[in-house]
Amino acid sequence: MLCLRICRNFKNQCSMFLVLSVLFILQLPYETRYYGRIAAVVATYSLFGIPAVIYVLSIGKTFFNKRYWKFSLYLALPAVFYNLSDLILGQSDRVMLQQMMTNAMVGQYSLALNFGNIMFTIFGALNNT
Repeated sequence: MLCLRICRNFKNQCSMFLVLSVLFILQLPYETRYYGRIAAVVATYSLFGIPAVIYVLSIGKTFFNKRYWKFSLYLALPAVFYNLSDLILGQSDRVMLQQMMTNAMVGQYSLALNFGNIMFTIFGALNNT
């Protein structure tokens, strides 16, 4: 039952994100249209994330348990630095290309790279099944 509710919530979140992105992007001038996508992400996460955090904190018995926080930080802190370095590595090529080429060419490169990442994810998922 909970799984179905989570899936339905995810579908609502995705559709809301898509609609808000298109609306915000079309409302902004051409030079600053990327702000529309950022605003849509912030609005969607705020609408779905803040109530979820409030709900989880309200049903919890305690917010701070030193033993749980110590265990969680021990596991999660290395992942923060790993993800940060992965983000920098994933964006550095686009930043360098943007200095050497036009934005249209960098956009095409980014599209091809994202398509390749999707294919890699599908290939990996199929190989693991």
